[in-house]
Amino acid sequence: MNAKFLPILIASAIALSACAGAGPATSPPNTLTAVKVDAAAMDAAASFWANAPKTEIATKAADKSAKDGPKITLQAVYDSKNVVVRAEWADSTENTTRNAWTYNGTAFTRAGAQDRFAMNFPMGNYASFSSKGCAVACHSTDPDEAKWWMGSESPDERYDVWHWKSSETGLVNQVDDQWWGPKDTITSTTGRKNDAGTGGPVTNASADGKSPKFMNGKAPDAKLILSGEEIPLDVTKLKAGAVIPGYVLAPFKGSRGDVASKATFANGKWVLVFTRPLSTGNADDLVFTPPKAVPFGLAVFDNAGDNDHTVSQEVLTLAWK
Repeated sequence: MNAKFLPILIASAIALSACAGAGPATSPPNTLTAVKVDAAAMDAAASFWANAPKTEIATKAADKSAKDGPKITLQAVYDSKNVVVRAEWADSTENTTRNAWTYNGTAFTRAGAQDRFAMNFPMGNYASFSSKGCAVACHSTDPDEAKWWMGSESPDERYDVWHWKSSETGLVNQVDDQWWGPKDTITSTTGRKNDAGTGGPVTNASADGKSPKFMNGKAPDAKLILSGEEIPLDVTKLKAGAVIPGYVLAPFKGSRGDVASKATFANGKWVLVFTRPLSTGNADDLVFTPPKAVPFGLAVFDNAGDNDHTVSQEVLTLAWK
């Protein structure tokens, strides 16, 4: 080989190697790596996602006899003020009609659940969460499922929870910002507590609980009723089979409304993007301080609630790049 061509071949090999390595790096197992961008935005199709590492998280049923859940594909970016997370998972049906009312021409029946997604972050360095993850923070470790409850088992442990609900909060582009603490300090049955705030969904039910109280004044068959759109129920405007939403929706104000979201369902898949300031200034929220890594857990609910959900089995880590 002519020696004068050797530098050219070496340069070409380096260039080809660089091209082959283009795109997002691979995150370590069970790690969500957030990459720094100039301006993070809540856009599922933004160009910066091409450089954000993807990580796949398997979810399993908390009840060992139940079916395991989907794999969740996670990505994250951040800028000087906000963190944005993108979650994607397969779901055979879109469910956004929790407690909806169906009219048969004479009377109403009420049914329906919703798809949900949750992330929880310990607000301190808790050895129990570091070793057991969601088994500690999502329910008690009692082997008897009937005794399970949401919350922490120690008075010294508290968790920041981002709880997306497809019908109650997703339709107004929010996540329910909550926190978990020990049972008995909050209620006798659960350690869950909502962040401080006002607004949010209001149950749409008559005083006797046999029918909705309101309907959408713009379109009786509308998928949702926003606060201000509701009018008293008028069955003369309904046809048999009409479905009335189970809630009158309004965004949360205050700390409970810190997490914004955008979700789309298409081709058997949810794509959820949500964002929150790195620091909200509220005592009931975790402060993110890159590059300090943060452990977390997640859960996904397929048209379900309570214990009928699947969770990450390992402790997950939010890292910063």
